[in-house]
Parts: sequence; structure tokens; C-alpha cells
Amino acid sequence: HELSLEMFQQGLTVKEIAEERELSIGTICVHLLDLYQSGEEIDFSSMITEDILNQIRLASVELEQPKLLKPYFEFFKGEIDYNTLRIALAMLEKEKV
Repeated sequence: HELSLEMFQQGLTVKEIAEERELSIGTICVHLLDLYQSGEEIDFSSMITEDILNQIRLASVELEQPKLLKPYFEFFKGEIDYNTLRIALAMLEKEKV
């Protein structure tokens, strides 16, 4: 997990990290998300714009904050992928604390 974070902080994209480490993009996102949720400060702005975060924030209210990702994925008609949704929702959850 820490190697993924180190590479991300050096400016590599999640895709580049996945290729370098021969892992899936989803696995790298899970690494970063696990660290983020355990208190690591991670700047996801290179992956998730403020606009996308706001769209997901509004969708969360409209969808009555479902716990599953599928309602969000369907709400956005697949235009926002599951990894982005997962990270954005974790960011929004951290805002509440």
C-alpha cells in the first residue's frame, strides 16, 4: 500500500502505478483508499475534480445516500467509474467528520 502511495505522491497516475506494479487500477485505488480511510492525507485532486465531487455530493442527497455504489453508477449512466465513485464518496464521508 505504501509503495502505491509513494508513487502517487511522486506524481504518477493510478494507471501508471498499476502498469509499473503489474496490478489492476482497482487494486491501486483500494491501496490509496485504505490508507486514506486510515488517516493518511492524500490529495486526490489529480483524479477527482471539484466539479465531479460536487456532482456526486448532489447525487448522494438525491439518492438518499445509498451505501452501495451501483445506484451512483446508474445515476451517472456509467460516465463516472466505480473507482472514482469509491474515492469521492470516501472524501465526502471524511468531510462529515
